[in-house]
Amino acid sequence: DAAAETAQGAPLAAHHLLRAFVAGQPPRLPDFPVPLHWLGSLRGVDGCEALAVERMLQACEGAGDEEVCDMVWRSWGRIAWTAASAAQLEQAVAVLRRCGREGALQAAGYSGREREQHRQDLEQKLIDALDALPLDRLPNHRVLVAPELPLHGVTAWMLSRQREMQDTIERLTTQLREARKREDAADVRMQEMGREVKALRRELIDVRQRAAARS
Repeated sequence: DAAAETAQGAPLAAHHLLRAFVAGQPPRLPDFPVPLHWLGSLRGVDGCEALAVERMLQACEGAGDEEVCDMVWRSWGRIAWTAASAAQLEQAVAVLRRCGREGALQAAGYSGREREQHRQDLEQKLIDALDALPLDRLPNHRVLVAPELPLHGVTAWMLSRQREMQDTIERLTTQLREARKREDAADVRMQEMGREVKALRRELIDVRQRAAARS
């Protein structure tokens, strides 16, 4: 069924058409506007994931805040953000801050339970969007500490990074300890070989002395 959507979000026919178009060298996107939720079709296509990142950021830059929110909630997770440069990741965080600000302003129009539900929904969307980014490659992580972004989501990421770094330190410490054990074992073996060489030299001298005495 040509109307069926793929896992990447584009109708099946459009999915194949877009992948065929960008397959040339160098890869490039069509000159006409491509629906942003189709860009997921470029996942795994050599040289094209970065094009999808660039097109997404360009679209957000030229749109109003309310429109940006709609684009982000619909298409953000379809983009292979691992292909983004450090500068593009900073742009992406700035886009999410715009979404956080716009969402908070929209929530202000509600009251009571409805307002709290809107706030929770917004925070979850922002957490999911942040989770799609390789935040460890951000040149300046201070951009994450912003009133427009959910603090507990950023904190959770920082704690996760702390655990990863601690695991790395422990792994390297174990490797260093094992290397030192191997080094100590090598030192012991070298000392044993040194004693064996000395014993052989004494034995050789003894043999020569006996041979000289017989002659």
